This record gives sequence, structure tokens and C-alpha cells, in this order.
Amino acid sequence: ERLARFEAGMVPPARMQAFLQGLLARGGAVEVIGLKTLPVTLVGAPAGDKTEAAAQGSATAAKDKPSAPGSEDGIYQHGIEIRLAGSYNGLLNYLAELERMPQRVMWNSISLTVEKHPRNVMVLRVYTLSLDRNWLVV
Repeated sequence: ERLARFEAGMVPPARMQAFLQGLLARGGAVEVIGLKTLPVTLVGAPAGDKTEAAAQGSATAAKDKPSAPGSEDGIYQHGIEIRLAGSYNGLLNYLAELERMPQRVMWNSISLTVEKHPRNVMVLRVYTLSLDRNWLVV
């Protein structure tokens, strides 16, 4: 029950891209220069353990997997790497807005480089958690 309540507070995986782009529409001071879906991972699984999403395109992996999609129990991490460009303050405001949203996403990696003052490029990895391993492809 606690897990279901926690999941209800997270952005659903299918809405992740729209959620992040909606934040950008509000500010306008930040530009998206790249968006990439990360492989779905099972929370708590060994680092070398691949999921169905990471093995897409591999006929052998699909053939060896007897269970139906979504049938494994567990908590899945669905992530997106987003590359943004803008001023330092614009990028900082984007992060602050992301943290204030009522539906949550988590982030586990961020890097910032200066292309040419005042333009900065930020690479941010955000993710949501779900009991469903099905994930969208961006």
C-alpha cells in the first residue's frame, strides 16, 4: 500500500517526456538540445543485470525470456537524459521548478559546462520509479 502511494506521487513513465517539456514551456529561457531514453533497470538488481528494454533488438534475449512483458515483480527505474542550454540562472531556475513540482521525478546525475559565456550546457539524468517495466522510447 505504501509503495502504491509512493508510485502515485511519481510522474508516470509514459508522461515523463511531456512532463519535462512542459517545464520548459513555462520558462522559455532554456533550450532542449538533446533527449535520450535510458534503459529500464530493476531497482536493487546487480549492475550487470539487463532488462528487456536494454536488450531490445536482441532476438536471442527475447527468445530466452519466457515471461510475458510486465510479469516480473519489482520496482523499475525509468530514466531520461536531457541536454539543456541556457544561462546559468535559466538552468538553475529549471532545476528549482523541477524540484517544486507536485509530481516527483528524481535525478541522479548532472553536469554543467560553459560553451561560451553566458551559454551553458547542462546534462541532467532524471528518472521515475514504477511497478511496471514497460517504458516509452524517445
